[in-house]
Amino acid sequence: MGSPETDNMFIVSFSVQEVDNMKKTINIQFKNYDMIEKFSKDISDLKGEFDLISGRRVIDAKSFLGIFSLDLSSPLVLNAVTDDTRAFEVFSRYQV
Repeated sequence: MGSPETDNMFIVSFSVQEVDNMKKTINIQFKNYDMIEKFSKDISDLKGEFDLISGRRVIDAKSFLGIFSLDLSSPLVLNAVTDDTRAFEVFSRYQV
């Protein structure tokens, strides 16, 4: 048995994996409800991290209700981190 100082020590190990994700920021805008509905369906099929920004508000872009909490009268900023090559083709439909 060791000293009281060593009895409470923890050994922590971890590995870092290099991820080959692309990070991109684009401006998008929704002109009507149908565009928001289509965007939600499109983005739900994609893998990655997606945030929508309006002013100081940041929401998960996969949140249908979250999108409606933003100011939709002006363009939104979409931050995307993904390795899904289809993502930016999909987002080009909404790009301003």
